[in-house]
Order: sequence, then C-alpha cells, then structure tokens
Amino acid sequence: MTDRQARADAALARAQGLRGQKVESVSAPCLFPTPPGVARYVVELADIEPGMTVLEPSAGTGALLDAVPKGCAVTAVEIVLSLADRLRRLERRVLCQNFLEYDEGLRFDRVVMNPPFDHGSDIKHIEHARELLAPGGRLVAICADGPRQREAFAEAELYEPLPEGTFAAQGTGVRTAIVVLEARS
Repeated sequence: MTDRQARADAALARAQGLRGQKVESVSAPCLFPTPPGVARYVVELADIEPGMTVLEPSAGTGALLDAVPKGCAVTAVEIVLSLADRLRRLERRVLCQNFLEYDEGLRFDRVVMNPPFDHGSDIKHIEHARELLAPGGRLVAICADGPRQREAFAEAELYEPLPEGTFAAQGTGVRTAIVVLEARS
C-alpha cells in the first residue's frame, strides 16, 4: 500500500465516523454541503501541495475550500449570489457565474468538487472541470453513484462508492461516490 493510499484510507475512516453529524443549514437549489470528513478525504486524494492552483466549481458553502491547505491559489465558482458573497469572506478568488459557462483560459493543477447531481448534471460538471486541468493535473469529485456515472467514469483512476447515508445529515439519501481523474494528455 502506498503512503498516499494509506492517508486516503485513514481520511475515509474519519469521514465514515462523521456520518450523521450536523452541518450549517443553507438553502439553495441542489445544494448538499460536503460533510467535513468527506471534504478532507477529497482533498487528501487530490494530493494538493502549497503553491498549486486549485479550482472548486459550484463551491456552495465552501466545505471543500476549507479543507484545501494554505498557500494555494484557489478559485471558486458559485452561481448563487448569496453563497458567492459568503465565500468571498474566505479571502479566496470567487466568481459568481454558472460553472458550465466558465472558461477564462486558466488551467488548474487540482480540481476538487461536489457538483449538482440533478438529471446527470454531475457528469457534465465533472467533464467540463476536467477540461480545465493543467497537464499532470488531477480532479477529485463527488458524484451520484449510478449506472450513468459508473459508465461515464469507467477509465477513472479511482471510482469509490461512499457509505450509505454519507449525505443524510445534509438532507439527501442519494448514493454517492468519489471519482479521481487525471488530465487528458
């Protein structure tokens, strides 16, 4: 077992131990904030180091941003104005727009994301985000754990279903998974 896999296994164990914990209540369409333990696991799998450029599309409440190590150049994209305004208080670069329309020509070393899931939109968001990776970049996303997602991400470096009820405290019983994708060559 590699050191990275051992760290990821430990982070997943912590995430499983946090299942059912309460999080801050925020109302927005299709928003199910990432539980803190899962956010730490996603960032651990992303292998983010200080100095890297990091993108969080559909940033919501910023749970993934909170887990990103200090010293990174972070860009968050959030369509809901009240959430974008709130994220700006974290002193991160925040753009208020539809992520599927985002492309400033920047490419990122890492992308961490928990996109909206409705009607397979998670697949569209993840595919768009993958196009924004710099050469050698890595994307770690939470997605619905369904047949469309398993098929869409069949070539992923990792496709790992999360435990049942991972997002129950956030108000959904949707089965979820973590997908890890590398930049296309």
